[in-house]
Amino acid sequence: MQANQIREQFRHALDVILEQYDAVLLPTLPQLPPKLEDAENTAAFLNLTALVRPFNLSGHPAVSIPLETTAGQPVGLQMVTRHFNDPHLCAYAAYLVQAYACNSKEM
Repeated sequence: MQANQIREQFRHALDVILEQYDAVLLPTLPQLPPKLEDAENTAAFLNLTALVRPFNLSGHPAVSIPLETTAGQPVGLQMVTRHFNDPHLCAYAAYLVQAYACNSKEM
């Protein structure tokens, strides 16, 4: 019962934010992921999903966009939007990927 209340509170708080903005951008992972062959600790993998789990629980559409690699590991940006805004989320993500690719070529 308490978990449902917390989930609904988070969902409502995010809905209020998303009334003002088209999307929220944040890192996909809080740190670089371990290489698969080095990862044996399940708790470490759970910590990696700390920034994606809330949106899975709240039901908000989200997409992770891999933009860079650091030390051979992917670094991504997560984009979250309001409920039933999936088509716009895909369009925003495609635009961001294209804009990032263009800017990367200029550097």
